Amino acid sequence: MNIKVRKKILSQTIFLAVGCCVLRYLQRKNELLPDGSLIEGAYLHTVLMLVSICAALGSAFLLWKLAKHTSWEQFFHNKILLTVLFGGAGILLIGNVLLWIRGAEATSLYGSTSPDFSNFLNKILPPLGIAAAGCIGFYAYKCYLNEKPSPLLYMCASLYLIVRLIVCFQAWNTDPSIHDYCYALLAAISTMLATFHLAGFSFDKGKRRMTLFWLKCAVHFCFISLADAIYAADLGELLITASLLLIMAVNTSQLLFAKEE
Repeated sequence: MNIKVRKKILSQTIFLAVGCCVLRYLQRKNELLPDGSLIEGAYLHTVLMLVSICAALGSAFLLWKLAKHTSWEQFFHNKILLTVLFGGAGILLIGNVLLWIRGAEATSLYGSTSPDFSNFLNKILPPLGIAAAGCIGFYAYKCYLNEKPSPLLYMCASLYLIVRLIVCFQAWNTDPSIHDYCYALLAAISTMLATFHLAGFSFDKGKRRMTLFWLKCAVHFCFISLADAIYAADLGELLITASLLLIMAVNTSQLLFAKEE
């Protein structure tokens, strides 16, 4: 696949994601009621769903033609992108520090039946996020030095995203409307799977096309989730979502523009 086609894939990914972010904000502002129900005549949720499905299916089709690469040495070499990746880790660190300072209480039905476990997850989430930020930053630093990064770095980041998904789902579990959290849920799943697959390249067992698919989905749904954080005026969540978006976007660019054999 030539470089022009890959540039078009990246530009279309960003264009659709930004467009869906705007549509999501308009939906939250004009069509989604406080109880999670839709106003009469609402249609933006249908548009968002159709565009997201088309973006995912289109990504799977276009990425199928990419060459198979398996090693970190074939991707993580762009110094500018690695610097941006380090910056994304820094934003993730700040977001989790704010979350730690603010604190969070379990508010789910699951938490009411297992309060100790629920409180434990809520308490360890910010420290795990700070540790994940350090792991991603150190991964970028090792690649910057052209040294093989440990797969444990992205595996630890994946663990943080798993715990984050569980903690967030506890709160979502009490929400009767899936319209409130569906895209945040998809963003959490996509980032978790993308990060898990990224660790495989340090084993020289990476799956380029599969990883890129989840990375592109993560970029798409993180963009949409930005609208939720902006609408809710939640600075901590905004920083965490923005950092994950930046990290996923940098890795997407690294894998997409690797030299073809």
